[in-house]
Amino acid sequence: MYQESHYKNAVLENNFEWFYYKTPPEEITLHEHDFHEIYLFLSGNIHYLAGGREFPLLPGDIVVVPAGSLHTPVFPGNEPYERIVLWIKNEYVEDISTLQTDLTKVFRTAEHFVVHSGSAKSQKLCGSFLDNDGDSYGEDIRIVLTIWKLLLFLNESWDVQAVPHDSKNRYEELIDYIQKHQKNDLSLETLAKQCSLSKYHLLRDFKQNYGITLHQYIIKGRLVEAKRLLLDGTAVTLVGAECGFTDYSGFLAAFKREYHITPTEFCRLMKQVGLEEHDAARSE
Repeated sequence: MYQESHYKNAVLENNFEWFYYKTPPEEITLHEHDFHEIYLFLSGNIHYLAGGREFPLLPGDIVVVPAGSLHTPVFPGNEPYERIVLWIKNEYVEDISTLQTDLTKVFRTAEHFVVHSGSAKSQKLCGSFLDNDGDSYGEDIRIVLTIWKLLLFLNESWDVQAVPHDSKNRYEELIDYIQKHQKNDLSLETLAKQCSLSKYHLLRDFKQNYGITLHQYIIKGRLVEAKRLLLDGTAVTLVGAECGFTDYSGFLAAFKREYHITPTEFCRLMKQVGLEEHDAARSE
C-alpha cells in the first residue's frame, strides 16, 4: 500500500470497504477511483455529478459509479447529508459472478449512474448495513451477504433516469465529445464551437458548473485513460501520446500531480498488488 495513502483511490486493502457518514457539506472536486463505488443516499440535500450530468437525489436513491468515472456530490444547501458508501473491486465482483448471473453488468451499463429506488427492499438493504456492529458472531458473513444481495438487486431492477439541470444540458454533448476525442485537438476554440458558446462564456460557465476548469477536466479524463492503458500493459513511454499529451514530461508531471506517484511507480505498485493477491489465493 502506498505509504502516505494518497493512492487510496487506486488500491483497496480488501475486496470491499463500506462506510457510514453523516456530515456537513464538504469541499469535494471531481475525482475517480480504480474500484466501483455504490452510494446509498439516506438524507440531506445533495445532487450528484457524474458522467457530465447532474442528478438531484432523494432518500433511497442509489448512485452507481463505475471505476474510472469522474464524479462528485454537489451541495445546493448547507444541511448535513447522510449516506452509506461502498467501495468494491471489479475483480471481486467478477469472482462472485457465475455463468448464469453476471453481477458486473450494472457497472458496464449504468450510463446515467442513478438508480431511483425507494423500495422496501432497498430500505431493508440500507438497514442491514446500519445494523452491523462488526463484533457480533456472524456479522462478517452477514455484511458479505448484504453486499451480494445489493449487487443482485441492482442488476435485477435498476432503473436509470437522467434528470440534469436545464442550464447544463448543453454540456452533455461537450463531455461526450471530450471523452471520445481525448487524443485529438481539444483546444478552447474547438470546444467552444462544439457547444456554441464564446470562449469566455465556456470557461466561466464550465468552472461554475463543475467546480474545476475545462483544462483540468480534460487532464483528469486523459489520466483516467492513461491508468487504463498502463493496466493493460502499454509501455509508460507510449501512454502519454496515446492519451493526448503532447510530450512525456507533461504527462509525467500531470500524473504525479494528480496521484502523488509516477506512472512507473504505479505500474510497480499494481504488479505488487497483483502478486500479493495471487499468493494469497494460492495459500487458501
